[in-house]
Amino acid sequence: LFAVSVWLCVSILAACARWRVKEVVERTREGTSHADASAEAATEPPLAVEGDSLPFVPPIEPPMPIPERGAAAEFLKGLGNTNFKAGNLAQGVAMYKKAMRYLDIHPPVQGDQGKAVRIACLNNAAACYLKLNRHKKVVQYADQTLKLEPNNVKALFRKGCAQRALEQFEEATATLSRAAELDPADTNIKTELARTDKELKKFRYGW
Repeated sequence: LFAVSVWLCVSILAACARWRVKEVVERTREGTSHADASAEAATEPPLAVEGDSLPFVPPIEPPMPIPERGAAAEFLKGLGNTNFKAGNLAQGVAMYKKAMRYLDIHPPVQGDQGKAVRIACLNNAAACYLKLNRHKKVVQYADQTLKLEPNNVKALFRKGCAQRALEQFEEATATLSRAAELDPADTNIKTELARTDKELKKFRYGW
């Protein structure tokens, strides 16, 4: 009877772990329409990225220790940065998403290190999507960044650029104005804000 009880407990825990994996993977697809999913399939790379030999999700039976998952996420973020700098944007996104899977599988990696890697991956994924002209994705990932760090200037700038591209001129003006308040010396923010203000006036008044 004791052995049966132990087996049941182990089975339940394993099922919960598998459900958690599914939840984390599916979270990356939240809010994606069929059209967006088709576009994503065209720009998202195959899972294999040079230098990455880690599983799609961290092992759960037995579970990968939290410190090892944190180190793996740092490594994957580095691969993402390498691909981003090389112009391999879709591969960069894949690595940033994979890093976040390693952080978020239960129990999630917490603390300053986990938060810093999450912010970097979300923000850098937004940067990749901006270059890929995937503007709804930019807003999605920038918003997730801003939930963790509300005054992140780069996230605000990228979100504002995406909102302008989506012709959400009023929202873009508000977002970029906030970025300008936080970093008044940034010329890129000033240029984008002036451009957005001009397009807002044209949208409102026709000139």
